[in-house]
Amino acid sequence: MLRDLLECRRNGWRERRAKDGPHKLGTKASTTQGKGENQSRRDEERNLARERQRQAISQQQQQQRRRLLSAKDVSSKSQDARQSRHSQASTVRILSRDQETTSSAHKSASDTYDTPLARPAAKDTAKLWTDDRAQNRARSSLDEFAQLQDQEELIASLDEVPNTNRVYKHVFELIVGRIVEGKDAERNSSLAAIHALALKSKLKAEDVTDALGNTIEFLSDICIDSPMAVEHVAKLVSVCLELKIIDIAWLTANSRLRGDDPKSDGAFERNALFELLTSTFANYPEASELKSQLKY
Repeated sequence: MLRDLLECRRNGWRERRAKDGPHKLGTKASTTQGKGENQSRRDEERNLARERQRQAISQQQQQQRRRLLSAKDVSSKSQDARQSRHSQASTVRILSRDQETTSSAHKSASDTYDTPLARPAAKDTAKLWTDDRAQNRARSSLDEFAQLQDQEELIASLDEVPNTNRVYKHVFELIVGRIVEGKDAERNSSLAAIHALALKSKLKAEDVTDALGNTIEFLSDICIDSPMAVEHVAKLVSVCLELKIIDIAWLTANSRLRGDDPKSDGAFERNALFELLTSTFANYPEASELKSQLKY
């Protein structure tokens, strides 16, 4: 046994010779050393994997925090913009128009070669807006007017739309809907908008007759959802008559608007409407003419 130990020591605890076979102690030592190296290598790999996993998790958490912070910033900015939109709408819109005017002036100056034909296109021949864009401009202009009560800004905003889009027709259709079915604040601001547009001669008869005629014709159906529709429509028609946007002849000459046929649909509501109109204009100088034309 001692001899074997000495031989193992002389051989450096390694296998002596291939023909002698493996030495027990040397094999055990080499096996233990190999296991230790493998274990340490596995530990290092495991530690590296854990470190990579921790780094990946921390990066994901940081990205999530950045997304949440950016989302909060965007929401807060949008909320602040919504809150300050009405208070600064006039200034922003005026600045945008000035910028558009300046940019168009620079563009025309760069494209002009001192020829009489190189002139900016007129508004009537400007590029036609889509219906959705024109309707959105009409809606946003009315909303802005309801907050600011700025007549000049209302006209300037609507005049940016090409004439071929008939934006004032869209505006009056929205006004009719807000007067008939809206709240008191919307109704009052819409009536004020009619006065502002009529003062600048922006509302023409052809812009209002379609929406107003359809409203009077189907007044009975509207009253189902809006019981006060007769009173609201009477107020709307009265304002249009006072501002001379429409005339009394248009009301009486159009058979589908009169209520003189008791068998026609909605005759009761139209009769009530004409009675309210007659009482509204009772104290006006042209009351006699009005009453004579509104009788049925």
